[in-house]
Amino acid sequence: MLDLKRGDSWQVRFYAYADAAGVRHVVEAPLGAAVPSGVAVDLTGCAARLQIRARAGVLAYAASLAADLALDEAPETGFVYLAAPASRTGDVIPGRYLTDLELAFPDGAVLSSATYPVTIQPDVTYTATGEPTDLEGAGLAIPSAATLEDGRLLVTAGGAWVDRPPPAGTGDMQALIYDPAGRGTDIFRVENLDGDIDCGEF
Repeated sequence: MLDLKRGDSWQVRFYAYADAAGVRHVVEAPLGAAVPSGVAVDLTGCAARLQIRARAGVLAYAASLAADLALDEAPETGFVYLAAPASRTGDVIPGRYLTDLELAFPDGAVLSSATYPVTIQPDVTYTATGEPTDLEGAGLAIPSAATLEDGRLLVTAGGAWVDRPPPAGTGDMQALIYDPAGRGTDIFRVENLDGDIDCGEF
């Protein structure tokens, strides 16, 4: 399984080898980890490509020797590297996918790795279009301390704790519509319901 993060630089290593019976395999080989026992397959003259697709077959990312994939400088060692820059991975929607690496040999033979599940994690730290990268430079006040008490956010102001009420709501979640009584709490809890509750007949 590959666990990657959107917007990061991806580095994945694959290894092609032949086992004791002479059967060739391609496997993911994490950097720094030992490779399976066997004889490395010489990848001289090979083409390589890798795709990440949703289970429905929709293409989310593609790499080849022309972009993001590279054979080792010594192709007889059997290594293939995926080095995807953040400028490309930032376009991949977080979710669960499938991938494999396909090698095409000069003699026409094609060898693929196993199909690996891929999880693309969402990135939390990033700069959206028009978004400032410096909060203080954007004129936003940053409290020196804060705490959560009984569901209320308390921040310091001049050394004293101040209770900040929840915002009135924005967009289509205006408090005027969804909380006309100004309760500022979960109105769907039983103790907050008004009137009779008709549960029907059983």
